[in-house]
Amino acid sequence: LPIAVLLMKSFFDDVPKETTEAALLDGANRAQAFFRIVLPMVKGGLAAHQRKDLLDYIEQHLDQPLSIDALAQRVALSPYHFARMFRESFGVPPHQYLLTRRLARARELLRNSTLCLGDIALACGFANASHFANRFRQSLGATPGEFRAAFKP
Repeated sequence: LPIAVLLMKSFFDDVPKETTEAALLDGANRAQAFFRIVLPMVKGGLAAHQRKDLLDYIEQHLDQPLSIDALAQRVALSPYHFARMFRESFGVPPHQYLLTRRLARARELLRNSTLCLGDIALACGFANASHFANRFRQSLGATPGEFRAAFKP
């Protein structure tokens, strides 16, 4: 993964289990500050305001189906051109970025909530618990239940 994506993931990975809302906001503020500094330095790809708009929109709508067509319309580009520009801007294709963000939110919910796995799957935009479990295991090498159990006292 590109360094920007790895750094972005790290903003929430070090948040302790007994996280307060203030600590989560601190992580979000660190991520926003990082992107205010790094995003304008990216050459080519989407404009800085388009990147910021897309990041905000994706974060606010992770629990909903997000298509390449819908994201492309937000920045007034064809889906093909949008996918190329997104990859140039963020270093990963749009679907990979969405999956990374959904899995990050799932990790956060698994650590800090008592929601059942099906509810977490839906809250993170996965079609069902099976799809969520398969993607989670594929990405992290453990099931969501095993991940949650690792953080129980």
